[in-house]
Amino acid sequence: MKLICRPTAALFLAATCFATPAVADVFVLQSGGRIEGELLTPAAETPQELHVRTSSGDMILPADFVAEVIEKSPQLRHYEAILPQMPPDVEGNWKMVQWCASNDLPVQREHHLQQILAMDPNHADARHALGYILRRGEWIIPNQWNQNQGMIRRNGKWMYPQDVMLSERAEKYEDGANDWRVKFRSYLLQMRRGGEKAAKVQAEIAAIKDPLATQPLIDMLKDDKYQGMRELLIDALGNLENGASTLALTQVALDDPSASIRDRAIIVLERRPHEIAAAQLISLLHSKDNRVVNRAASVLARLKHPAAIDSLIDALVTTHQFKVTKGNPGETSASFGSGSSGGFSFGGAKPQIVTQEMRNEAVLRALVETLQEKELTANFGYDEAQWKLWNASRQAPSTVDLRRDG
Repeated sequence: MKLICRPTAALFLAATCFATPAVADVFVLQSGGRIEGELLTPAAETPQELHVRTSSGDMILPADFVAEVIEKSPQLRHYEAILPQMPPDVEGNWKMVQWCASNDLPVQREHHLQQILAMDPNHADARHALGYILRRGEWIIPNQWNQNQGMIRRNGKWMYPQDVMLSERAEKYEDGANDWRVKFRSYLLQMRRGGEKAAKVQAEIAAIKDPLATQPLIDMLKDDKYQGMRELLIDALGNLENGASTLALTQVALDDPSASIRDRAIIVLERRPHEIAAAQLISLLHSKDNRVVNRAASVLARLKHPAAIDSLIDALVTTHQFKVTKGNPGETSASFGSGSSGGFSFGGAKPQIVTQEMRNEAVLRALVETLQEKELTANFGYDEAQWKLWNASRQAPSTVDLRRDG
């Protein structure tokens, strides 16, 4: 049926576009329908009409009925030409899968893969080509399987909701920490300029209570640029009672080269619950380095945590190895290994490993002072056996005589 519409500028433009040689093959209608055919030369007297040749005959479409004209690619034309020659079996479809993959026809390729699975559900190559994997004897698509497990795809990875929450929390923490890093760089500049602004900055740092500032403060303690602010930074960490700040202060208390800085860090630790600090220091009582053992004990002597008693007894006398070098008779010099507190070297011959027991004065002092804090009086010097016997009797429950006179 021939339909004629009143010509408009849009219709003439559409007709002009379609007046080129016939290359369009799919006509998408405004109504959503699709017509396949070959575009013929439009009638000269009615340019608002499109003449289309379909498999069922020629037809005329008003140009404004057509939303889009899709041209078939040469590959698709070739595909339609060879398709009737394909054997309708698994092998024939698999050959078409390979041909479609080589000619960039993904829709047609998937169609033939599905045809294969309809005939052979366990065709491994077809399954893999469609993204399936074999898990516990069942073909599954990983993405769909992950969704069924309640997982969420985030930043290119499948994650469980609780992991997404932790990741988002970590990102939020890092963003907040970065904001503090920017702020601290500004503080440093103002501190260097001195004057009223420097005093204001000091007050602001001393008043910090935001946990997000913890890691930036720790990083600044390690940065040489902030040497003049170390006491201020330690006081600021003192406001943040969390594990990270406690461990950082413990490390400063142990090995900072400045005695005043070490003391300031210990003072801050004394003012807060120090179970985490004590646990870290107790672990260091087993160090191979005798210097570390005694430094840890020195800090424990200030904290006086009862959990350290057993480990302090074990560390009263520790065994360490160090190198000695034998040389000419009478030639001796001190030579300490990295894992010991001391020894002697003799001349410059091949070094030997020597084992030596060390009595740790700082450990004994920490033990006695910790006991005094608990109103316990005992001192067996470096006699570990006597200490352990006393400690065992102290911890043993009192006995009750259940016998009755009768």
